[in-house]
Amino acid sequence: TGRYPEELKRIFEELPDVNMVLDLNHVFTHDPEMKLTKELWKRFKKRIKHIHLSGFIDKENIHMPFYMSNCDIIINSLPTLNLPMILEIGIHKISLEDMKKEYEYVLRRLEKIENDLQSNFT
Repeated sequence: TGRYPEELKRIFEELPDVNMVLDLNHVFTHDPEMKLTKELWKRFKKRIKHIHLSGFIDKENIHMPFYMSNCDIIINSLPTLNLPMILEIGIHKISLEDMKKEYEYVLRRLEKIENDLQSNFT
């Protein structure tokens, strides 16, 4: 439970002081179009305190590097850049060099999002 807004609403009614992590990879597994991200953000942004990011290939490889997964829709659905983010990758499956590539890949995507956001407000 807790995958969809109505489920979360019931949880938060019972636990009013609880916050949440928005894991965009898990949103993707339930909604590959990522529309659910906007709905979760709209309804629960005051409770969202962290964001988790990772690429997706298939159900066996859910925490894959973005540069390997061709799944930028996940990064592009970020509702904000003003929260702590954790980049989740299955380190048991990739090398240190792969981690460096992933960091650079994600950094470039985040810089583009930041530039797009700034240009929308100028």
